[in-house]
Amino acid sequence: MAKQEKRTDTCAGGVVYRRVNRRVEIALAVERDRLLHVRNTRLAKGHVEKGETLEAAALREVREEIGLPAEIVAPLGSVKYSFRDKRTEVTKTVHFFLMRLASEEVHELDGEMQRVYWSPIETAVAELTFDTERRIAERAQQEIALEQSR
Repeated sequence: MAKQEKRTDTCAGGVVYRRVNRRVEIALAVERDRLLHVRNTRLAKGHVEKGETLEAAALREVREEIGLPAEIVAPLGSVKYSFRDKRTEVTKTVHFFLMRLASEEVHELDGEMQRVYWSPIETAVAELTFDTERRIAERAQQEIALEQSR
């Protein structure tokens, strides 16, 4: 029996929001999972490149995956999970940031996502596939509410 390889990944991503009149919306993305071949609704995130800060990686991933220019408002915390990818056990830590949409200019996507759309924050949490990302979106909702009250 082949020995199970282990790998640790560090990633960063963001919850991008915008205000439309009095409503707050966040950007969600739909991807086809390459391992399970199912569609997942998720937040933009990806690997931190060598020499890159978590913040720079999060902004880059948001721009590449969902095409949105954003600015960081606040850290939202991290999530950690593990999965098996063929013969490798992967432990991934993802650092998330709350991000405000910087402009309506949409950049070309890297092709990883099948669809990107805006969803009212009140319903967006339930649309996310993974519990870890739902918790991050709930933190974003709390942070945005705090920001509005300041």
